[in-house]
Amino acid sequence: MLTDFEEYFYSADPNNPDSDNDGQIDVWEIEKGTDPNDPESFPCDLTVSLNSCIITILATILVSVFLIRKIKSKNEHFVLYS
Repeated sequence: MLTDFEEYFYSADPNNPDSDNDGQIDVWEIEKGTDPNDPESFPCDLTVSLNSCIITILATILVSVFLIRKIKSKNEHFVLYS
């Protein structure tokens, strides 16, 4: 449970233990370093849907691979021959 000062400090709703309605209580989000007011910001832990965590990790990997390939393809055009 957050104190009144903590609710004010984090701009959390004192009448709602889950200010952003993302299924994670504010105090737990604050302890894990996420924003209790942003429904897209939640701790990726076992208590959170495992599917959400897996999807986030896979999306990050796919974007990284895409960006690496794009950078490599741009660099191939600028190869200097000795």
